[in-house]
Amino acid sequence: SSQLYHRKPILIGETVMVDSAGVGGIFWTLNDGIRAAYNAGRGKTLADFGTYGQMDITGIKDMIISGMGISWFVTGPQSAIRKATRIGGSNYTSSVITATASGDSRLIIENFVMLHARAGGSSGAYLVNFSVANTFSEGVFRNNMVAGGDDDCIRHNGGWSTFRNNTIVNCDGAGINGSATGGSGFSVIENFIHNNGNYGAIIQGDDVILNDNFMRDNAGAQIRLEATSNGFIYDGNRLDATAISNAGASNVTTGHNNSAAW
Repeated sequence: SSQLYHRKPILIGETVMVDSAGVGGIFWTLNDGIRAAYNAGRGKTLADFGTYGQMDITGIKDMIISGMGISWFVTGPQSAIRKATRIGGSNYTSSVITATASGDSRLIIENFVMLHARAGGSSGAYLVNFSVANTFSEGVFRNNMVAGGDDDCIRHNGGWSTFRNNTIVNCDGAGINGSATGGSGFSVIENFIHNNGNYGAIIQGDDVILNDNFMRDNAGAQIRLEATSNGFIYDGNRLDATAISNAGASNVTTGHNNSAAW
């Protein structure tokens, strides 16, 4: 005998469900579902497996926005992904995700696959824009796959945010290009950053932590510290090729990092 997986339906008043097929949720697009949840004071939006258009959540606060992750994929081209909550396409000319907020706010984005085809029309647009104001108290970008694009995979301009356990690969620019503004730092922890056309990570600003990442086959050094960096800490990273390019950063603290070829 066989057992069918049954998922309890999402009811009004609970988590807001989005389904691109129009079957399992009230909303078909992420932007509509997220805005409706925000206006109703709901704390979570869940997107089912499927492919969604660009997500612009400028001004959204105090919410968890979650996909279903990757159900199955094999090593190889992006088309090998078989089942995921996917955002993006091959011909956008602006960011696949734009998440900006100001003031004391909390925003978590998790369990998505964000894709552009490399050289696929996104010239000049970083794949993910996760930029927040200095008082942003809990910005978390975790468990996502960010792949492809003609500029940086992730651009961050703000503070008090964490990028954790993401796969960040195959962009023409840097894996992550982060600037901590106004003396408020951010953290890059336990990510796999691979095969990007610029540095693995570009760091600017004060009090940034980069720990326990796997970084390899990125053009140039794996980590680029700009002269504006101050109070940078990196420890426990597994790095390939030239580990650090330091353009004059101050108060750099290094722990046990391995930069041998692998």
